[in-house]
Amino acid sequence: SVVQPSFVYHLVAQVFSYSQAFFIMAGIILLVSPSLYMFVPEVKNMGVAMSAELFVPFQTVFFFVLPEIKKGSAEARENARKNWKTGVKKISAMNVWLSTKLKKEKDTNDFAK
Repeated sequence: SVVQPSFVYHLVAQVFSYSQAFFIMAGIILLVSPSLYMFVPEVKNMGVAMSAELFVPFQTVFFFVLPEIKKGSAEARENARKNWKTGVKKISAMNVWLSTKLKKEKDTNDFAK
């Protein structure tokens, strides 16, 4: 039978102080992690090129529900519209910032080559 990680954590946390428990858990993770690469099929057959894909930045997509026209009070609908517009502005600003940052990184990489 497999030992549950939460059981190990609670056992270590009850017996040792927080700093000792931290180092014990860190040691357990360091000792067990090589076995992941040997026995877990998803990680076992992964090459160096594929492992780099795990650290590629990704884009989060946010979904907003548009406020319905006739639902709720007029004040609640107006607040919903304001919140929705604020969210759109924040995401637009974040996209501009991100594209500027990515362009700078690309320019830096091109210059370094």
